Amino acid sequence: MKSKTNILLAVMGGVVLLLLVILIGVNLSQKSGRTAVQIPDNGTSGARLERTSGRETSSFAEMTTTMPTTTLPPTTTTAEPTTTEPLPGVGETVTVVGGGDVLMHTWLLNGGRKSDGSYDYDYMLKYLRPVTGTADVALADMEGTLAGEPYTGYPLFSSPDAVARAMVAGGFNHALASNNHAIDRGTAGLKRTAEVLRDAGLTVVGTRAAADWPRFTISEHRGVKIGVTGWTYETVRQGDRRALNGILMPEDVLDLINSFSVEDPWMTEDFNAMAAMARDMRAAGADLVVFFLHWGTEYQTTPTGYQTNLAQRLCEAGVDLVIGNGPHVMQPIHVLTSEDGSHEMLCYYSVGNMVTDQYFDTANNQGFAEDGLLAHASFTKQEDGSMRIARIAYLDFYCYKNKYASAETLNTPIPITAGLESPGSYGLNSDQLWMLRNSADRTASVMARNETGDYAVERLSGY
Repeated sequence: MKSKTNILLAVMGGVVLLLLVILIGVNLSQKSGRTAVQIPDNGTSGARLERTSGRETSSFAEMTTTMPTTTLPPTTTTAEPTTTEPLPGVGETVTVVGGGDVLMHTWLLNGGRKSDGSYDYDYMLKYLRPVTGTADVALADMEGTLAGEPYTGYPLFSSPDAVARAMVAGGFNHALASNNHAIDRGTAGLKRTAEVLRDAGLTVVGTRAAADWPRFTISEHRGVKIGVTGWTYETVRQGDRRALNGILMPEDVLDLINSFSVEDPWMTEDFNAMAAMARDMRAAGADLVVFFLHWGTEYQTTPTGYQTNLAQRLCEAGVDLVIGNGPHVMQPIHVLTSEDGSHEMLCYYSVGNMVTDQYFDTANNQGFAEDGLLAHASFTKQEDGSMRIARIAYLDFYCYKNKYASAETLNTPIPITAGLESPGSYGLNSDQLWMLRNSADRTASVMARNETGDYAVERLSGY
């Protein structure tokens, strides 16, 4: 009986065990049949997960290794905002002043001679210094040469070195040495003139004493770079030889002076070279591009056709300011605009004489050769680096000639407005004021022909 009972219990135990095995197998089968979580495919991961979901697993360990994984989104970072440094000099205003011919005729030369044989002309430009001394760049035309003795006036000029010192004393820091009298003493005279001007402290434009001197100069003022160059017109060629004042230019001087022809076909080629130099100045870093030109027809108060053509050509090339001299008389002030309307250029066609011994009736000039201007032009640097005209002004003066000996004069430009207000301060008496008044009238007749658009033109008092 007992054995039967044991057999029955064993059978029942086996049945229970069998049921447990069946239940566990069903449970495991359900777990292995779950569909894997699908993660967006960015390569081969999705294909791998699909194959896993469709494969039978034979063990719990294998099953757990095929469970889907979670991919976190890539980490993103926000770039720091970048700032662009403003251009140097933005918002700064610079001023350029330009005066006309310093042309030392014989009596004027004699006027500076001292008893010991030395020369002193520091008196000559002293009344202009209140204006020139406030400029960043102050230009004057040294017409003729500083070629040493013998000192001579017209027609072949050579002045004492003291003239260069007088220009510095008058507040000028740049000197134009390219003009129609630049080779009055040949190549040696041209070279020496440039050296004397430089040694006196003046930046020389238009000529070079040696091939390694620059054809243009750039100086920086409060973050604004001012580029300056000078050029002179040539006289009629002889064959294909260039000439100045009727003198053939020596071969060894051709590379030392900036000069241009006013005759075709050479004129077009030279105008292109001038425009190319303007672009070179800009490429070299000049914010303000200034051309100081010796040009025009003597004693004509209206610019010639080639002057207006060249001015427009330079405007198209990006020149900002032209100051002209050479005609010995004043010509109007114009503002030119490039053909595409993107650029403006200020042009003082001629500022007349500064110090000479030309009189009322010289070449029938009717007094205009006794008058002159200091061009006074200001420009402000914009955010894009361009220069905008900020002020157009001039100081008008009369070249007073004090003849104190038979062949000696002490000539001095006297500002018109200041001279009329305080004649005694300039060594004048009331009986001499008619000279200043007539000069003022002549100047006004030329300035009435200014063409500056919306820009006003200011007449300075001389401070």
